Amino acid sequence: MIYQIVVLAVFAAFVVNLVLNLRTIRFRGNDSPLPPDPPFVSVLIPARNEESNIARCVNSLRAQDYPTFEVLVLDDSSHDRTADIVSDIASEDTRVRLLRGAPLPQGWAGKPFACHQLAKEARGDYLLFIDSDTSHAPDMLRTVMPVALTSGASIISGFPRQIVRSITEQAAIPVIYFLLLSALPLSLPLPHNEPRRSFMIGQFMLFPATEYWRIGGHEAVKSRIMEDLFLGIEMRHNGGRQLTLNLSSVTCCRMYRDSRSLWEGFLKWGYSFACLWPIGTLVVNSLAVVLCLTPFISLIIAVLVPTAPGYLLPMSLIQAALFLAGRRLCDRSLGEPPLSTALTPAGAAFVVIACLWGCLLRLTGGQVSWKQRQYGGPTGVR
Repeated sequence: MIYQIVVLAVFAAFVVNLVLNLRTIRFRGNDSPLPPDPPFVSVLIPARNEESNIARCVNSLRAQDYPTFEVLVLDDSSHDRTADIVSDIASEDTRVRLLRGAPLPQGWAGKPFACHQLAKEARGDYLLFIDSDTSHAPDMLRTVMPVALTSGASIISGFPRQIVRSITEQAAIPVIYFLLLSALPLSLPLPHNEPRRSFMIGQFMLFPATEYWRIGGHEAVKSRIMEDLFLGIEMRHNGGRQLTLNLSSVTCCRMYRDSRSLWEGFLKWGYSFACLWPIGTLVVNSLAVVLCLTPFISLIIAVLVPTAPGYLLPMSLIQAALFLAGRRLCDRSLGEPPLSTALTPAGAAFVVIACLWGCLLRLTGGQVSWKQRQYGGPTGVR
């Protein structure tokens, strides 16, 4: 009984933290108008074998109602029609430029090097790094830029709406956001001179160009396959102010289109977390088990095991109801479908298995594959 009360208290604490975090990252958009002479924004897109995504992404940017911006796409040695598609678009729109990526140097991971090349070619006062599998509402820049100007943030990132179509996608992908927003204390106040707590998501990262180069840009994280997380760490270590927003109203993303890429992506996350913080990987996976699986395991035991104590059924029902209420609140805030909530136990099990397997590969000297490149070693690059 004491254990069940402790678990219930933990659930309640995480739900309260989730509610506070959702309020903290709330994106209001048009609170402030643009200045008469708005800053020039360089939108930077690394692309490797993205022929199924790149046209949608670039065309959504061409439709922006923001007055001064450019779109730079770097073809990172693609084996498909990515470069041809961008070249055709660039021939119709002078705001779009295609860059050809240089060979990957020793010691660099693929995406950091692609972003580094893009940043060197950018002319903007602000640098917005986005993934090629994102698409954007026409008012994305016009609504985000006032926040950047008024907040004084050194980096703005956030949670796009995740497009999840297959059962596997709906089960696994929204679990990650739920765990992050339940566990991270984004809403807790910090001392006056401390940067704000935040979480960087590489699908959308907006920097003032001066702040980006002040911390060394992507060269500072050149060996990392989760460069977004490490860029946030670098910015925090250098005293920069970070801001995380709920961007689901202006940006969406479909990260994975099949089960294989979904598995590889989650392996990459587990591997990268193990490179950064091996114990933390176990903590995150333990959190996934406690938050997402424990109430349902207890409920099954209470129903199927005749010798289960009488208090187990009502306690597990309360825990499951509290959990599902928090999970649905998170999914609704980020634009995820109700089925994702119902599939939580399956999704959490998938996340735990993939991340633990990635961690095991790291600890045993194995490698992970991403975008047809192999990564390994203590930093993630060989």
